[in-house]
Amino acid sequence: MLRRNFVGLGLILPAVVACGGGGGGGQASVNDGPFSLSRYRNSFLLHGNDFQIRSGEMHPSRIPIEYWQHRIQMAKAMGMNTISLYVMWNYHETAPGSFDFTTGNRDISAFIRLCQREGMWVILRPGPYVCGEWDFGGLPAYLLADYPHHEALRRNAGRSPAYMAAARRYLSALAEVVKPLMIENGGPILMLQIENEFSSWNDGPDAQYLAELSDHWRQHGFSGPFCYEDGFWQTLSATGTRIPKQSAFGISDGDAAQIAQPRSYHAWLRWRDPAAGSHHWDAHGGPPTTSARGLRRNTNRRHSWRHEFRLHRGCQCRSGGQHLSAPGHQL
Repeated sequence: MLRRNFVGLGLILPAVVACGGGGGGGQASVNDGPFSLSRYRNSFLLHGNDFQIRSGEMHPSRIPIEYWQHRIQMAKAMGMNTISLYVMWNYHETAPGSFDFTTGNRDISAFIRLCQREGMWVILRPGPYVCGEWDFGGLPAYLLADYPHHEALRRNAGRSPAYMAAARRYLSALAEVVKPLMIENGGPILMLQIENEFSSWNDGPDAQYLAELSDHWRQHGFSGPFCYEDGFWQTLSATGTRIPKQSAFGISDGDAAQIAQPRSYHAWLRWRDPAAGSHHWDAHGGPPTTSARGLRRNTNRRHSWRHEFRLHRGCQCRSGGQHLSAPGHQL
């Protein structure tokens, strides 16, 4: 399977933070809550202090519940301070309109609270589409009931009314579960991601679709900050994701490019290329050491930014991208 150029170590930026208004140039920070983005320092702020996110991707739907705590502890021991997790829509909607967020490893609230007890922050990534090498990217199969004549998926309500109705139903059910876990309510969730890899798999931007998703979260009492993730070049390209002011996000495309380009570090690590050894912060030797040194250098330079370690296939303190029974799951 062809792998996208941001799978491996993963996409460090953009994690473009949303705000409710137009985001004027004189604004000191985007979002005024306990967790925000400083415009002047280009850094995240946690309770007013610079904060560097070191995020390890972990999918509770792929891990037996009895191993959750151990995996979180291993991520923390690796130097992570945040767990980034997908919520797989089709894993939780067990039948059309019927949702399970409480049984076994579907208990998202229990996983997030466990992260908090272990001293870890959380970035929630609920889709609707997640990819993650998960069946249909997490979308429920019933959306294809009238394939190939069905309406387009992952589009705004005007173009995809049935899809958006189903997505809103799912997001509404999830909102009831995760709202008490947001940082402003005493929980560990710092940010909530809107959609995923949208420009990577679609034929052009649909800013209205992203706006409808973020507006739906706001209608359920979520003030942000929100974030968005896509391939780096898709975000900066003319046909890539639009980040409009007065819409889904409070940072314009130009602002996003200015923030992203000089600070984005990306490495595509293949199966034989370890990012780091446990003792020397370096790889085993040879060409892969370049990746390890680059990772170390860029981590040290960023006083605060999103570093998302997404180590596929060789799951080192990161449980996602494959099921526990797949080869290479040993940690």
